[in-house]
Amino acid sequence: MTVFRKFEQLAQPIFDAIQSGKVDKIVSVGMANSEAAKYMSQADIDLSNSQYESYFKAFSKFYSYRLLHEQGIKGDFWSRWYLLKFDRQPVVLYLEFYKKDQSWSVQRISLKSDLDIQTEKSGDIVISTQGYNKS
Repeated sequence: MTVFRKFEQLAQPIFDAIQSGKVDKIVSVGMANSEAAKYMSQADIDLSNSQYESYFKAFSKFYSYRLLHEQGIKGDFWSRWYLLKFDRQPVVLYLEFYKKDQSWSVQRISLKSDLDIQTEKSGDIVISTQGYNKS
C-alpha cells in the first residue's frame, strides 16, 4: 500500500461522516487512532466536536470534496488540503498526518472557511508583483 493510499484511508472516516450528515463527532472520528488525541482532554475533544458540528450545519448540504494540495516531509509528516463543497459556501479541510515510528495517524484537523479572504490576498500579491508600467 502506498503512503498516499494510507492518507486516504485515514481521511475517509471524516468524509464518510460529512457525507452521511453525522457531523457531531468529526474530531473523535478523525482522530480515533491518533497519538495527538491521547494528549487532549475529553472536554477539549467534546468542545471541538461541538464546534465542528455547528460549522458543518451552518454550511448546509454537502456536495463533494477533492484534494487541492499536499506537501510535507517525506516519511515523517504530511499535510493535505481538501476543498469541501457545501450549499452555502466552499470550505478547506486541512489535515496533518504524522508518523512517529511505524504507523501514520491524523495529527490535526482544521477548517478554513475564509476562502474569499485567501483568494483576495493571493490576488493582491499577484497584482503587486506586476508593478506599474508607465506608457
